[in-house]
Formats: sequence, C-alpha cells, structure tokens
Amino acid sequence: MHDNDIINDLADLLRDEASKSNGRGLRISLHWLVKVMGGDGRLARNVLRCAGFAPDPITWSVGGGAAELGNFSYPPVLANNLKEIMEAIPPIQSHPA
Repeated sequence: MHDNDIINDLADLLRDEASKSNGRGLRISLHWLVKVMGGDGRLARNVLRCAGFAPDPITWSVGGGAAELGNFSYPPVLANNLKEIMEAIPPIQSHPA
C-alpha cells in the first residue's frame, strides 16, 4: 500500500508529460505503467486517476488523448524518474492487528 504523497508525486510526473502534448492530450498504456511500477496495478491505476487520466479500451488518456507518450517524450527516462520516486518513498507496511 502506498500513501497519498507518493501517488501525488508520481501523478505530478504524468501531468508534466501530458502538458508537453501542446493541448493534444496524452495516452499511456496501463500495461507499460504497471510494468514500470513493479507489477503494482493498483498503484498504477491510482496514479493515473490522480493525474486526471481516464480509462479507455486499451490505454488511459487525459485531454483529447491524441498523443502517444513517445511522440514528444522518451518513455525510458520517464520510467526511470518514476522508479526513483518509488525507491525514495517506500510502501506503507501494513501490520496485522
């Protein structure tokens, strides 16, 4: 489980990427983001929702959703930046009651 701070920090990076699309919107593959986030699909969906993305049949999009991440950005760099945040803020450990 992750706290809201890491979700917000990760979402900020996705919002920054979306802003580079010059108003065209942005699509991000859920599969790609889950892989970047170490297989944590729940975290990936929470981050996408926090960043304002909405699901469509294959991807998640924001704005018009006309641009792919690779059209104006380098996905491996974004992946590394996301991973750095995840490493800096470890998940919350749940303790049995």
